[in-house]
Amino acid sequence: MMAGTHYMWVDLPGLPEPFAMIPIDGGAFLMGSDKKADPEAFDDESPRHEVRVPGFLLGRYPVTQE
Repeated sequence: MMAGTHYMWVDLPGLPEPFAMIPIDGGAFLMGSDKKADPEAFDDESPRHEVRVPGFLLGRYPVTQE
């Protein structure tokens, strides 16, 4: 964990103890390709458009299904 990174403990149903979660800020990015700038782009890559992702919680540790 990087210095200054904050995390919280979340009680999740079915888990014996709280789970460490890191809040991830939401934001926007451009997805897709501009056909003029990238003529080799596939048809389903355009048009280039803005996508907004809401903030979410991410588990601090990896989880396996084993």
